[in-house]
Amino acid sequence: MKTIQTENGLQTIIMQKGDYTLLAKYYHKTGEFHEYVVACGYRENGSWWHGSYFGNDIMDAIYNFKMKTEQNYIPRERLEELATIAIHALVDEDIYEYYESDLALEENEIEYFGIEINNNPSHPSTKDDSGMIVDDIMWDEDEIFHDDSELVEFVRKRQGW
Repeated sequence: MKTIQTENGLQTIIMQKGDYTLLAKYYHKTGEFHEYVVACGYRENGSWWHGSYFGNDIMDAIYNFKMKTEQNYIPRERLEELATIAIHALVDEDIYEYYESDLALEENEIEYFGIEINNNPSHPSTKDDSGMIVDDIMWDEDEIFHDDSELVEFVRKRQGW
């Protein structure tokens, strides 16, 4: 990390990639931390063309930096959404065993994804966001999904997501 003294205070460069720089700014007079910035066009004199400001939220700053610098970056929220959709879309008689052995889900993970295991271990149910139990997703045999996005959209509508 590199720290630069400017007329407005100190700036510590945390990461740089291409035109973007993630930096921490400090107050000039006190040297206390001020905010995180994702700056575009950062120059050696401590100025930049434009930036996004994040107060003291380093995680949002890193997320923003990665979104701007990594072409295939998938945010954590999106990964959670995809995992939840995939888990809820599983329709199988042996789903309890799949959750328990193949996925090796811990109790807190089962709760996080809203999975409720019934007394009958061969037929678990899931809970939707409102807490209502949602049984296995069913569709007619004549419904055809041309790609995964159509299936995901169907599941979302069926689940009310």
